[in-house]
Amino acid sequence: MYLRDIADFYKKKITFRRITSKHVSGYKIYAQFKDDTYASGIREELVDEFENPGHASPVQKVIQLEYNDDYTWKLPDDIYLDREHGFKIYVDQEQLSTMYFEYNKISKIFTIDKNMFQLKRTSKISLEYYRDLITRTYVFQTDCNIKIQPIFSDTFTYGTHNVII
Repeated sequence: MYLRDIADFYKKKITFRRITSKHVSGYKIYAQFKDDTYASGIREELVDEFENPGHASPVQKVIQLEYNDDYTWKLPDDIYLDREHGFKIYVDQEQLSTMYFEYNKISKIFTIDKNMFQLKRTSKISLEYYRDLITRTYVFQTDCNIKIQPIFSDTFTYGTHNVII
């Protein structure tokens, strides 16, 4: 295969959050191609199947926060926290010491102590945190959409209910 032939291919890099539930044993990756020979107009092919990693793959991210008169913010839903991977708060590009804010683990809310630290409305507030992500790269001959489906372990039943009358 020559370099000019590779240009005709579509490279898809997918990144998604790892599901930490012990009931998710792995993932199936499907490619969805437009195909008029199918009644739905879409042909779906299994591209990859792999086990759910047993450990985290933390990836760092920085976001800007808007000024808040209450000095209180909710952490992002995709935050990954453990002993080695916490979060940092920056005000005007200076890291804020942990003695200036409180963090509630259950509600995932942090509050800067107004008595110990004063913010200005023009202050630039940043949050640096980690996300637990899985990244995969695939090459296709034609353009397609990607579908990710978790695989649940056999001992776990998902979405079925018994109605007792």
